[in-house]
Amino acid sequence: MNPTNKKIIVRCDINQKNERKIGDILVSTAIKWEVNYRYRSPTVCEVVEGNRFVSYGDILLVHHNLLYLPSPFHLQDDLFSIPFSKVLFAKLKADGELDPICGNMLCEEIEVETIFPVPPDQREFHKNRYKVTNPGWLKDYKVGDIVFTRPYSGYKIIYNINGVEKSVTKVDSEMVCGVLKPERVGNKNLREG
Repeated sequence: MNPTNKKIIVRCDINQKNERKIGDILVSTAIKWEVNYRYRSPTVCEVVEGNRFVSYGDILLVHHNLLYLPSPFHLQDDLFSIPFSKVLFAKLKADGELDPICGNMLCEEIEVETIFPVPPDQREFHKNRYKVTNPGWLKDYKVGDIVFTRPYSGYKIIYNINGVEKSVTKVDSEMVCGVLKPERVGNKNLREG
């Protein structure tokens, strides 16, 4: 079957969305009792028919609203025809790390500065700025850039690799309003050396 209309075909075990064995790696993308479905149900799927960017066998992290029943994207059994767009967040590499795709980038949240030390459970983070850790396919951003975004543009993805919980914040590049300019020394831009 060939996908059409800028879609790809993926396979997802509907009954075991929370865990999947990929070679020797056990991938889990849900916290069973979390009430927020964004955290509870990010979905891992395997590419069956891709395009020039993703190939057969690639493992993707996608938005949890794509793969459910009944779904407008469901073909049959465990196959879905999903749009190749920003709702595809990242490709899982063999080492368990993520590569952002489709105009998404991975970022760190930036803690709100305080005069006095704050206990970890009371720390707050900016809602409109992030530090780029992996720009993915995007050429306009570099690792370490501080980007200013529309409020609440960071989308937290939580997943488990071999029992180790990981979390990463995804930012859609279209939500970026600006990039903090590096400080200048004299007339020379620090990024340029």
